[in-house]
Amino acid sequence: VGTTHLESFIGPAQNEQIKRARRQQLQQATHILEREAQQYGCAAAVLLGDFNLNNEDDKEGNVLDGLSSGWHDAWEEVGRPNAAKATCGWSWRLDRCLVFPVSGHQAAGRTLGSASGSSSSGPRPLAVRAASVALVGQSTIAGEYYDYEDRRKGTIRKELPVSDHRGLLVTLEIVYVANYLSTNPSIVRAPRPRSAHRPILARTQHP
Repeated sequence: VGTTHLESFIGPAQNEQIKRARRQQLQQATHILEREAQQYGCAAAVLLGDFNLNNEDDKEGNVLDGLSSGWHDAWEEVGRPNAAKATCGWSWRLDRCLVFPVSGHQAAGRTLGSASGSSSSGPRPLAVRAASVALVGQSTIAGEYYDYEDRRKGTIRKELPVSDHRGLLVTLEIVYVANYLSTNPSIVRAPRPRSAHRPILARTQHP
């Protein structure tokens, strides 16, 4: 699992340079995670964080452009839920969770990663898939305010949010390929990242 904060916008004069740097950073991060996941026999590699890419406006292309074909966007995989789309502002989807299955298995229309599990009858392949995506951290800090400059209304005092980005909570399921629709999974909550500025969490679900 890797976390990232890709290069930020700093001004129109440097924008083309920043866009190239951002793409290079993304390609480098995904390449490292692919290699590590394959080397250590992981079911999948996961990259999540503030990508500073909003491909819905078509200005920088799809976030997956230039990456290995196995990478996919968890938000896309679970059906593009509108309630979990805007991680910054009214519509920007800058924060992402990308998943790379180490090898493919087709099940219930999803592409799943695999790794060797074991049982009394021998090895059992495991699978990883995105199950749900939701936004967290949308509340404000009680008693804290900031001044917002509105072009038409002037200065407006607003309650201070916990962050300028919303947190992205992604549930990943780890299941046996043969019976991935287990009816009684156990839930394991991954630890929170050290930085609380952009609380992007992952949660895994075991067979």
